Amino acid sequence: VCKSNAKVTTIEKGKPNIPIADNNPIGVNDTIDFPDVGVASSLEIAVSLDNSDIGSVVVELFDPNNVKYVLYSKGSLGTKLDSVWPTASQPVQGNLFAWVGKNPKGKWRLIVYDHKFKDNTTDGKIASWSVKTTSISNKMVCLKN
Repeated sequence: VCKSNAKVTTIEKGKPNIPIADNNPIGVNDTIDFPDVGVASSLEIAVSLDNSDIGSVVVELFDPNNVKYVLYSKGSLGTKLDSVWPTASQPVQGNLFAWVGKNPKGKWRLIVYDHKFKDNTTDGKIASWSVKTTSISNKMVCLKN
């Protein structure tokens, strides 16, 4: 069975377990090169990280057009941040819903900053992060029985 307007969910994951540099204004980053899967009917960014104090952490995202979104900025107490934007949490800055109706193909870059001194080595890690879309495929999709 082949369809030209099939809904397709695509999840691209970044590198796992990236150490977060302690008290470092440059931060640590990773890039996902998202494939051409058609026009997005939804888009979600999931981030899971550990740090000795997430109240000192800032998480930024840059889309393929190099538009900056601040997903999280020193907003909570604790040692874990685990959320999905824009469905479970709203970005501090930027509107990810603007990607509905557009093709998210290209490089998505995540940067995590730790702004509190612990020992100037590493302080936690980006356990995982991903870009997920549901889209109407711009290619023929065939399912085998």
